[in-house]
Amino acid sequence: AGNGRTQATVSDSHGEVAEVGVSYAGEMDGMSYTIAVASINGNGQGSLGTGATSTNNDLSSVAGSVRIDMGNISMGVHAFDNGDSFGQAEDADKASHSGYTVMVNYNMGNISVGAGYAAEEKALGTRGASTTQAGNLVATDSATMIGLGYDMGGGVNSYIQLSNNNHDDGDHATTEVDPQVLFAGISLGF
Repeated sequence: AGNGRTQATVSDSHGEVAEVGVSYAGEMDGMSYTIAVASINGNGQGSLGTGATSTNNDLSSVAGSVRIDMGNISMGVHAFDNGDSFGQAEDADKASHSGYTVMVNYNMGNISVGAGYAAEEKALGTRGASTTQAGNLVATDSATMIGLGYDMGGGVNSYIQLSNNNHDDGDHATTEVDPQVLFAGISLGF
């Protein structure tokens, strides 16, 4: 007898999870900044799809971000990497998942102008392969956004934003639809 763990449960859960995060905020020469880094780690506690013949990878994910404010300008960047945390140890094609975002915003009186970009890459791995994406293909998604906001006063705000989305499932034989969306709205604060 021992304290060994069995992997017979069909689940994508992780157990014995530990998280750690560090954040630092400061100011210098007229600008303020915040820097943050975090990590989450845990043991695979089940198997997916093939019962006792497979073992989920352990959880290992890291993320970091930086935000800088200088007067009316704000800038920021965020990145994450989940590695092969959601694949199986036996996968011939390893799962992966990572991405990043970048943003900038400028306020001038009642008007604010902002832009952002987000990108993500994900490979499903052998276990996660499906009829829509093979395990060895890397799917990429990105979104570019630009927007304009106006504070009308009295708790009334309006905005308009253009979002350009791009999707690629990694298969050159597939034709993807990449939407361009225009959002507009008014918010009321009481």
